[in-house]
Amino acid sequence: MSKYTTGEIARLCNVTVRTVQYYDSRNLLVPSELSEGGRRLYSEEDLHKLKAVCFLRNIGLPIGSICELFEEENKEEVLAILLLKQEEALKKEIKERQEKLLALGAMEKDLKGMGHFSVESIGDIAQKMENKKKVLYIILAIVIVAIIAVIAYMMLNNSNINNIDNTTDDQEMRNEPLDGGMMPVLTQKEGANVLVDTSVPLNLEGQETPTE
Repeated sequence: MSKYTTGEIARLCNVTVRTVQYYDSRNLLVPSELSEGGRRLYSEEDLHKLKAVCFLRNIGLPIGSICELFEEENKEEVLAILLLKQEEALKKEIKERQEKLLALGAMEKDLKGMGHFSVESIGDIAQKMENKKKVLYIILAIVIVAIIAVIAYMMLNNSNINNIDNTTDDQEMRNEPLDGGMMPVLTQKEGANVLVDTSVPLNLEGQETPTE
């Protein structure tokens, strides 16, 4: 099995000897054994561990989090949480840097348009940029409110259409023919509107004619 000295394992992972020694002092990369002369020797497993540590450091994870990771039993779950947090932190950092780039570009543009430049004028430019930002926030808020209003109107309109459809269905049900295919009709009787089933014959006195 291969054994690596501090210098050798450092070269294989593109780090300095001092970095390997620092990881050793943090109990993150302890050598597997010591030679007779007291030199630190690292195994293949140590090499793979150092490569993992270097990768995690390159994506921005702090040493403390990496040390805790290798001490945990459920390393996969802990690693997933750490990576998610690091992703959120990087996105936030990128957003902040983009805002700084936009501010820098706006300032350069304003400086080019100024006939006379002084250090004191930077404050005026910064105030102008801040006012522009406030205006953009106001416009964005108006747009969001307008979108919400449109959605609410559409939902209300759809609700009214459904109510009309339900009312139409109820009206159609009331106008359905009775058994025998006859429609009930509204007739005048003793000065009042009454619903009479015309499928049943009536005598002259308005009484039902008995049928056999």
